[in-house]
Amino acid sequence: MKPAVVALAALAFAGICCSPTPETSGTNTNWLRSCTSSGECGASSRCACGLCTRTCTSDDECAPGICGSSLATAFQCAGEEEQTVCLPEPLAPSACSEFPIATDTDLAPAAVAPCNVPGALLCEAFDAELPAEDATWYSGVMDASIEDCVVHQGSGAIRYQTQSFGYSQTRMRLANPVSSGLLAARFYAYVPASVTLPNYLAMFELWSDDASSNGKISVEAKPNDILEVYLTPNDAAYSSPVGVLLRDQWLCITLTLDVAPAGGSVSLAVDGAEVIAQRDVVTLPPNPISVAVVEGLPSADATGVELALDDLVVATEPLACP
Repeated sequence: MKPAVVALAALAFAGICCSPTPETSGTNTNWLRSCTSSGECGASSRCACGLCTRTCTSDDECAPGICGSSLATAFQCAGEEEQTVCLPEPLAPSACSEFPIATDTDLAPAAVAPCNVPGALLCEAFDAELPAEDATWYSGVMDASIEDCVVHQGSGAIRYQTQSFGYSQTRMRLANPVSSGLLAARFYAYVPASVTLPNYLAMFELWSDDASSNGKISVEAKPNDILEVYLTPNDAAYSSPVGVLLRDQWLCITLTLDVAPAGGSVSLAVDGAEVIAQRDVVTLPPNPISVAVVEGLPSADATGVELALDDLVVATEPLACP
């Protein structure tokens, strides 16, 4: 990870400045220092988000700090501040904010309340720190972070980067398990043109168990810019035509299932155009589908993988690309 990015992340979380530089007025030596009450701050700032700070729209309002990005503010304030606030200046300039996702193996038994989408079971915009209810783990060498370097909409996206083999997965509980009928998932994916796709690069999965992918349905990128849906219930893979995974742009990917022990169906669309359509398949894993997984999961032959995902929705109603 870039040193500048690490510095910004560390400072945003810690809420302390690297040197005791006062405000330009010289009246508040606690400017941009950690605090527990506004009485520690001075007349021109208040204690907010653990810092002596104030809301801002430009860096000029924050000297010697910076006006934090929407994402940096969200992390500093745990998503409780709607406006951007002044933050300590990072040790080196950076074009974006990037916050590593910590390892957390505990998946909560209850789901986060979904968004206001018809039939929604899960919504995640990646605009702030992931909910504590989610669970993330790593293997090998992989960086996973919430960042604002490459974003579909809002203030952040989840980004995976590795120069050698490694992977990261984040499990998210659905509001209700699904054992039959329509189940749809929509997410946005960005793969740079510089990435040479390995044998497979899994981006999204639906699981029927909390801690095992033995019963899963996955969406994977393959060489020649092919997308593939893999179904473990009948150990079958269905592939798109060559070239549907366009590079250096955000793609809206929609997976639609008719969940059934027999006679089910699977459809995959890119920007609203169907690229996979398979009928009369087994789409019900051993147990009801209860967990969604976002991931950067390449095969062992991977080198130089980079992938960004944004704006995930899982629902029991059809999902279209806006």
